[in-house]
Amino acid sequence: MPIKLMSADGLCSSSRFRPLQPRSPPNGGSTPSAKPHLIGSLIDKVALITGASSGIGACTAELMTQLGAKLALTGRNATALENVARRCQQVADKKPLVVVADLCQEGELEKLMEQVLKHYGKLDVLVNNAGILEVGSIQETSLEQLDRVMNINVRSAYQLTHLAVPHLITTQGCIVNVSSVNGQRSFPGVLAYCMSKAAIDQFTRCTALELASKKVRVNAVCSWNIAARLMRLADQARFWRSLRQSPSSPPTQLHSLPERRCPWMADGMPCVHDDHDKHPWLKIFF
Repeated sequence: MPIKLMSADGLCSSSRFRPLQPRSPPNGGSTPSAKPHLIGSLIDKVALITGASSGIGACTAELMTQLGAKLALTGRNATALENVARRCQQVADKKPLVVVADLCQEGELEKLMEQVLKHYGKLDVLVNNAGILEVGSIQETSLEQLDRVMNINVRSAYQLTHLAVPHLITTQGCIVNVSSVNGQRSFPGVLAYCMSKAAIDQFTRCTALELASKKVRVNAVCSWNIAARLMRLADQARFWRSLRQSPSSPPTQLHSLPERRCPWMADGMPCVHDDHDKHPWLKIFF
């Protein structure tokens, strides 16, 4: 059964992922009574997810909980973060570490990393997911808007990665940057956002080359539109109007994506992909 990106209410849902099944014991042996080794198991892996209060970040948290990971969730909305943490606790009977932080503040990012390491003692996975979208063309987008988008979408990911790399080298962990089709294709009316995601794509490529010899994997997921609280409803309507008018825009319907094993998570955690020739706007960098 294919993975679906969207649920009926328009929000992504980790419950749409196919349930993971235990591996069959080798040579016909019996299954041990201890925890079974799951396909895509993240048991005892420590993962830090930014922008975890909604959308892709919240869904990633729930899925990684199902895979056995120990989570640290961060964002600016304390209530929403607690709700996500509560859902994760219902799945795994263990509550993630919740840290409310403004990722634009350098000092808060440093404290965030300190809290994660103090609580868990290590870091295996960093998911740079936090992001915002500002609607506007070159004539309409102010420098204030540009700075806000670049600070959250790019600068915070850069600093947090810089802080995390020494610890990821120790654990031979991985980094997942959540990018967007907007970094690959040009769209009118979201100039600053497109620029920020193009920067994340290049950031991913460069750090992947730099850290490969240290056995730290760096990849980006570039997805098509995910309905989340990324922008105001009025801006959403404006965005979709401009998108339909763009000759470079892909079709505006959603597709069901087949499951694929990929190396950006330990033991081949399942993720989504698509046929790049058929739908070139949805990509995962390997």
